Amino acid sequence: IPFFVLAGAIMAEGGMARRLVAFASVLVGFLRGGLSLVNILASTFFGAISGSSVADTASIGSVLIPEMEKKGYPRDFSTAVTVSGSIQATLIPPSHNAVIYSLAAGGSVSVGALFMAGVLPGLLLGLTIAGLCLYTARKRNFPKGEPIPMRQALRICVEALWGLMTMVIILGGILSGVFTATESAAVAVIWAFLVTMFIYRD
Repeated sequence: IPFFVLAGAIMAEGGMARRLVAFASVLVGFLRGGLSLVNILASTFFGAISGSSVADTASIGSVLIPEMEKKGYPRDFSTAVTVSGSIQATLIPPSHNAVIYSLAAGGSVSVGALFMAGVLPGLLLGLTIAGLCLYTARKRNFPKGEPIPMRQALRICVEALWGLMTMVIILGGILSGVFTATESAAVAVIWAFLVTMFIYRD
């Protein structure tokens, strides 16, 4: 768990949260109420790196709550979306709760199996909240976002790809049997450090 927390902290401080928000904006930001969907999607991405709802709320919320307010979203709605979206981190891997459950069960349930069991419920939760945001946006006539030009969108996607690889390292390493959950967390820290120090250089 400390390794997953550290990987998330490095990514948040190194500009990964901002890049995930930009990447989510490319995908859904142009819709009505798009910023609320960006919030949910960015929480999904960041939760799959840190495994912590608290880290998710702090990093994504610090970027998006002020931005949503600036665009005309009510503060209570912006906060509620951020908090609700960050709950995904308790379900999707590398969920800290799954690690704690495995330890409490005396290791009789593998961390890898728990991680995989959380993927579908976590994504369903995100989709449900996104659907509610779309309904609320239409009902309250929230603003639409501006489409991002293709060249800029491609640059954003390439920048975000380095951080999104952290999810592949964590899940791919565990499921392929290359390393354990603990080892994958340590490798994620090294990867996060290399990406933020030598690629993002924020």
